[in-house]
Amino acid sequence: MLAISTTNLRSTPTKAHHAPIALSSASRTQPTKQPCPPPPPPPSTTLKASCACTHLSLTLSLPPSALPLPLHFCHCTTCRHASGLLCTSLLTISTKDHPIHIHGTPATYSPSPGLARYFCPTCGTHLYQARPSRDEIYLSSGALDPGAGIVATAGTHRFVGDAPDGGLAAWLPALAAAGDSAAASPSEAQPGDERLHCSCHCGGVQFTLRRPPPDGGFPPFTIQPENVAWPAPGGSGKYLAKLCACTSCRRSSGYDVSAWVYVPLEHLRQMSGEPMGFEVGTLRRYQSSEGVWRGFCGVCGANVFWRGEERRDVVDVSVGLLGDGVGSRAEGWVEWLKGVSYVEDAEGRGWVGELDRGLREARGQVEGLR
Repeated sequence: MLAISTTNLRSTPTKAHHAPIALSSASRTQPTKQPCPPPPPPPSTTLKASCACTHLSLTLSLPPSALPLPLHFCHCTTCRHASGLLCTSLLTISTKDHPIHIHGTPATYSPSPGLARYFCPTCGTHLYQARPSRDEIYLSSGALDPGAGIVATAGTHRFVGDAPDGGLAAWLPALAAAGDSAAASPSEAQPGDERLHCSCHCGGVQFTLRRPPPDGGFPPFTIQPENVAWPAPGGSGKYLAKLCACTSCRRSSGYDVSAWVYVPLEHLRQMSGEPMGFEVGTLRRYQSSEGVWRGFCGVCGANVFWRGEERRDVVDVSVGLLGDGVGSRAEGWVEWLKGVSYVEDAEGRGWVGELDRGLREARGQVEGLR
């Protein structure tokens, strides 16, 4: 019998022995984290300003850090006579990093070296001012589409010294965060002045205004929306004037508040002494609504007249055109109605409400005022 050895049959496989693997320092390092992407920039706000007829507009985008826009009121003689208002309300915008885009061709007027004013040649809306030597523009606040948080609630008064009676600043003392102080001395008429010279800044539109007799010398008419009759029995012998914040006036002037004095047409004369017409000098007309025409100077852009079919014999004359010798508010010639008309149209323009309160408080102190 063949003997079979069982040694190999019972033996188990030899286990393999592996030497430990040495890890390099690079292998032990955690994977490098990629930097987080920067957060997206905050959304910018696109601003648009336009004229009444929409033929001229301006757009630009601003980051939240540039808002609200600083507001200032300029009471200088140039602004009064080039706008027809008691003062202009302007927003300073840097254009160094925020270019503006102009749509349409504006008319340009340079009242002094280094300053240009841009307005619509069709409807007369003032859009902005600019100094080429500075990377900024001064946007007319009334031409800007309203929006919450865009315009600062407080403003600064500038060049109040050009308005010895304080002008509109006397009715806005609380809003003056800085700048000139607002004087409040009343303006008085010069004895014996029977006619008052009125002019836009460039002199292209000039006329005279007759002093009204105590009884008005004219059939009574009613001023809306105040429902005030002029002349009133035992009146002051002055014309009535008011501030207006309606949307139509705002869009047509480019500024938030217009200033009008109500004058019978027969009390106005051209410089030649002839009856006042509406095609004299550089005067241009624009129909802002059905049956309503506005007149402005085609050279400097000053607002001059408002005239409507409802009362053709009475026109609204821009107070800012009245002669310099009578003060900005011309209180020797006009009597200001209490408050601002159509203040409810001034949405997003809180300072107009402050002006309304300031004017009511100031005029309420005058005995017998309407």
